[in-house]
Amino acid sequence: MNTTKDAIGRAFGLPIAAALLLIATACTQETGNLPGVSGSVRDPSSQIASQIDASLHRLKGRWIVTEATGVQPGTSIVFGAGVVQIGPDTLMVKDLGQGRLQIGGKEVWVHWLDADNRTAALGAPDGKVAWIMDRTGARNERHYAAREILACATSLFGADMRERSQLHLPQSTILEPVKGGTDMRKIAAVIGGGVIGGGWAARFALMGWDVNLYDPDPDAERKMAEVLRGAERALPMLYEVPMPERGTITHCKTISDAVAGAVYIQESVPERLELKHSVLTEIQAACSTQAVIGSSTSGFKPTQLREGASRPGQIVVTHPFNPVYLLPLVELVPGDGAEPAFVETAQRVLREIGMYPLLVRAEIDAHIADRLLEAVWREALWLVKDGVATTEEIDNAIR
Repeated sequence: MNTTKDAIGRAFGLPIAAALLLIATACTQETGNLPGVSGSVRDPSSQIASQIDASLHRLKGRWIVTEATGVQPGTSIVFGAGVVQIGPDTLMVKDLGQGRLQIGGKEVWVHWLDADNRTAALGAPDGKVAWIMDRTGARNERHYAAREILACATSLFGADMRERSQLHLPQSTILEPVKGGTDMRKIAAVIGGGVIGGGWAARFALMGWDVNLYDPDPDAERKMAEVLRGAERALPMLYEVPMPERGTITHCKTISDAVAGAVYIQESVPERLELKHSVLTEIQAACSTQAVIGSSTSGFKPTQLREGASRPGQIVVTHPFNPVYLLPLVELVPGDGAEPAFVETAQRVLREIGMYPLLVRAEIDAHIADRLLEAVWREALWLVKDGVATTEEIDNAIR
């Protein structure tokens, strides 16, 4: 009997007594429908996004709604294996993959879930229900990041949201349209199409984003096509669910053309500081004031990149590892002077394309991972020099 009780408790991530109570409730109460408001609080013309690494498994256990429309704030939500209890109602829940759930017959998307599974923002594509929930019920910095994502990063709500929902988000969090009124929420710009830049472009495109690519190399299109073919073979093997519909890659003639309409811009030009300054200046002259500008640099700090920038807080370091379309780690280095909204948007976008943004809290030469790799490299050289091991033996040891 203890084994059965333990299994029930594990299914819901709850103490045994609470899990048994939930099971009893599910057996005696008819499965209902997810509540919601009568009208939609989402602009139907805007795009929305789900966090592809969010899953029912990560949501398992108890949550408290901290802010919502269609759900009463303070409501307890408990996710279990195939069932979720929202207040007094027990509903069936199914994991559809790609950060999307079916709750009581309604599709609900996880727009954001923090890396430690403590705070989440969810909403239905029809705009009739959306909520922010936290494990403790506290309104902390993660809560406000979730608010920003619901109103801004995922473009869930239209301009009339404050009049129709309980979220009451400030108007300043609504994404401004770029010049010409183009929707900027699913376009990424990649400046520099070499090994790293091409990897970025391939990952964004395979994750459903449209990519504007600028590289002055006359052979850039052929090189990009080769990278994309490799990425198309390799990246889907990492996922057990179908990949999203592939985005387009457009080769642009100028930097200003590439950044037009982009919400996220990745600079991947050669590691020369004066070149990066020149390119970043040109980017900021043409891009949206709300677009995140990430730099792939492994050798420069954010404060160095921001020297002379018109909007310093818009620039962060987002250092990936090769091949970018396969390796998920990216070192996100805000540095002193970064604006939190840009950091939060960068985290959300990087997670959406299947990457793991490691937030590096301090500016340091070579960031974190490369310093560790350098230490291994130095030790390998000493082992070879001292005759302790051959290069082949070291290679086999590291494998």
